[in-house]
Amino acid sequence: MNNEVEITIYADDKGNYPFVTMEEMEDLAKTEPYKPHDESIQLSLNKENGLYYTRIFTVPWLSNALVNHLMVEKCMQQPDKIDWAKTTNYYDYSIIADIMRGWLKPLIWQPVTPDIAMSYIIVGKVAYPKLHVLRYKSKLIDNWMWDMIYEKVLFFADHRPTYSEDVLSGSNRHMKDMLAWDFLMVDPLPFLHDARQPDYINEHKLIYFSPEAFRNQLLHIVEQRGEKVAAELVKLFREDWQSIVSWKLFNIDMLSTEQVEEFRACLFEGMEADLRKWETEMVSPQKSEGRTSCFPLLTDQCRKEGKLEAVEAELRAACKSPAPALWKTIHTNEALGYLPTRDWAASKIYRTFADYFGELPYNERNFRDARNKK
Repeated sequence: MNNEVEITIYADDKGNYPFVTMEEMEDLAKTEPYKPHDESIQLSLNKENGLYYTRIFTVPWLSNALVNHLMVEKCMQQPDKIDWAKTTNYYDYSIIADIMRGWLKPLIWQPVTPDIAMSYIIVGKVAYPKLHVLRYKSKLIDNWMWDMIYEKVLFFADHRPTYSEDVLSGSNRHMKDMLAWDFLMVDPLPFLHDARQPDYINEHKLIYFSPEAFRNQLLHIVEQRGEKVAAELVKLFREDWQSIVSWKLFNIDMLSTEQVEEFRACLFEGMEADLRKWETEMVSPQKSEGRTSCFPLLTDQCRKEGKLEAVEAELRAACKSPAPALWKTIHTNEALGYLPTRDWAASKIYRTFADYFGELPYNERNFRDARNKK
């Protein structure tokens, strides 16, 4: 196979066969048959973070080729202003690959060639995706790809996403309430590098349970979020390991026995030195400068009613009790308006309590499981 890339520059200074412009795409998207189905071609504002997003890529039946290219252009014009988590369905690598291909192969106005005339009757102009030399040689898409990979890792570290239901058959099996470990241990590089090639053929799948990717992404978490977070994640992964193997979760059944053992050895024996180092370097939050004088989750309502010390003492005492008792105390103070945690992930609440009040007498999983117990 010839590895050389044949590239043609389609636009010239006289406007011959240029890009389909944003204005042209927007005008076409208002007409049949190019209208999106029940979806706007304008970016939406996420009021929680001030960033913009679109559902076009996450709900594909709402869209079509023209609208997809239009939204790729809009997003890549201002990547720092885009909420990529919402736009890519929390950094779905298939969506990231589609956006990469859409940007590398923009819509270009084409002449009607004899080959086209042999098969089609076309009145007007024709445009279809073509690889563009400047975009192919640009570092923008590679930089954006790495941003997406590391944003996904930090999203996992910050939010500890879980699956909402059991899926124990089919592709990427997972269990309800288990952390989405595929955010952390998948190597997407072969898949994403293929996506930027001129003659894209999806021969590579995402590589699950990659020891190298797992450790590299943990080191990024150490750099950006600290040793404590990375150490917690390793311990939680170890707790889930036997369930992953027993129930054949996260495509582990696609691996050979040797590959499974290689990752197991990385997670357990291989991470021991890192864990010892991280735990040695961890600094207690209570000794850090600028510690808040009261529990940081207590609301202005609690402050106005003069209940800060009483509620903090109540929560501190509850932290020594079993997890269901702490949850009962949390729910009571949520109802009184003293805690804003009603819609928070259990993992985030656990970390905040442990950071302030000290280590709790149960792990994060037990805390999460106890949330809805009476």
